Amino acid sequence: MTMLNRANAGGRRRAHQGNETMCPPPLRVLQIASTSAIGGAEQMIMHYIRHADPARVTPEVLSLMGPGHLTLLAMQAGVKATNWALPRLANPLLLRRMRHFMRAGHFNLVHCYGLRAELLARWVAHGLGMPLISGVHSIDAHRRRHHVWLDRMTADGVTAWVAVCEAARQARIAREGVPPDRIHVVPNGIPDLPPPDAEARARERARLGLNPTAPVLVVIANLRAAKGYPDLIEAIARLRQERPDLVCLCAGRDDEGGRNQRLAEARGVAPAMRFLGYVGEPQGLLAAADALVLASHWEGSPVTILEAMRARRAIVATAVGGVPELIEDGRHGLLVAAHQPEALAAAIGRLLAEPGLGARLGEAARERFLEQFTVGRMVERMSEIYERYALAMPI
Repeated sequence: MTMLNRANAGGRRRAHQGNETMCPPPLRVLQIASTSAIGGAEQMIMHYIRHADPARVTPEVLSLMGPGHLTLLAMQAGVKATNWALPRLANPLLLRRMRHFMRAGHFNLVHCYGLRAELLARWVAHGLGMPLISGVHSIDAHRRRHHVWLDRMTADGVTAWVAVCEAARQARIAREGVPPDRIHVVPNGIPDLPPPDAEARARERARLGLNPTAPVLVVIANLRAAKGYPDLIEAIARLRQERPDLVCLCAGRDDEGGRNQRLAEARGVAPAMRFLGYVGEPQGLLAAADALVLASHWEGSPVTILEAMRARRAIVATAVGGVPELIEDGRHGLLVAAHQPEALAAAIGRLLAEPGLGARLGEAARERFLEQFTVGRMVERMSEIYERYALAMPI
């Protein structure tokens, strides 16, 4: 630990114990993301740095790979941010570069997101005696054996783990042998926004060129194997037999090179499937839609479900990972088993046939969001964990 880190930690501990009245300096926390492309983890980084109390935490962002979207957003939020834009991580000189970066920043604590960031930062933090928090954002159902081995080999560099849901916590305990008392659950949280009204619905449908009375679904998920798009396409094909006017808006970065678009064409549902690419602000799509659908094969705690809950929208999702921790089947949404497009189609069809059901589920989901998943709750709990482990480091 650097001299400044020791001084900060010592002064903070004394203030925490009530032995001095001087306000301690804020913790300097480095958030390291494996990529600067925007996904669920990167959204949570942005929510935290935008809403953290500057008197308690001064965040800084470092992303290792990618085009720099996270870096730009962080800088726009007034936070110091750096993107190394690395083509690969197989370079031993990166350890020296990371060591220099972390020492020069005089950070009190590091929070890593993603295996690539952690494998680099864990070695360095351990050598510097700097506390490191490991973010767990998914159950990683198909985690490779060598990744598990690397996780275990570098676990000494982790001070504590923070999982977004209990399902992810239990998966890490069982697979990587994480000490149960050092892995905490901090559910994702997002800022509140007013739910869209009828005027917003009409306006967004007009903007998107949608029939004012057509049934409209929305999917907000990057196009990758884990998100179950082939199951969704099959479900849409079944539903279109009775609802030929059904439209499904698909917002997300295409990581599969047009595979799902070709599948939709082959199944004859291309006119119903609108692949929109990455959409930074999904509120307009949710305003236009009757329901959100998520057909994932595995998940952590999907931000898209929180966005739908906030917008008072009905939800149909697969009961995987932390999804059942967000919504209770039949109360806040409809849950079905993964890999079952017929069950997915049946649940969507039920919503379309019973408009009152969708309204009731959406209202209950909105209430649960306000009770459990606001950004304020997440930021407060995360700040408490930062302070706990920064203060715990020896002077």
